[in-house]
Amino acid sequence: MAVPKLFVMVDWDHDSEMGVESQDDITEDVKQIEVEFGKNRELDKVQATALTLTVDNVDNKYSPSNPNSVLNTGGRTLKPGHWIEVIAAYPYDSFAGANGTALSAHTPDNDSGFAWSIRAGAPVLDGTGKAKPSATGACMASL
Repeated sequence: MAVPKLFVMVDWDHDSEMGVESQDDITEDVKQIEVEFGKNRELDKVQATALTLTVDNVDNKYSPSNPNSVLNTGGRTLKPGHWIEVIAAYPYDSFAGANGTALSAHTPDNDSGFAWSIRAGAPVLDGTGKAKPSATGACMASL
């Protein structure tokens, strides 16, 4: 079954930049995502989208009453009103592979039904999570 890779970012300090600070990415703490959008019947008004996140808060990181939370320091607050962005990527590939791995021998992370096909040249993973650019071609995910 096709499953997208989800990323959840929060603008804790209201600077309109998500994913810049390490605290912005809460993906690893998210346990459940529920999204409600659209309308119930064809002639109904479209309702505002509602997002409900369930996060792992064993360490009280997301508790407003915890003054020691990293999210309650440096201009960040745990008060309501933060912008949240949920990104769904499919197919997703982190390119986390051994240095020198040919992309044609690499399977994308979230779906083994996809494979990298090489149009020309032979891009390889450079060990940093990125593919080395090829002077003679490009690569793309395909079924």
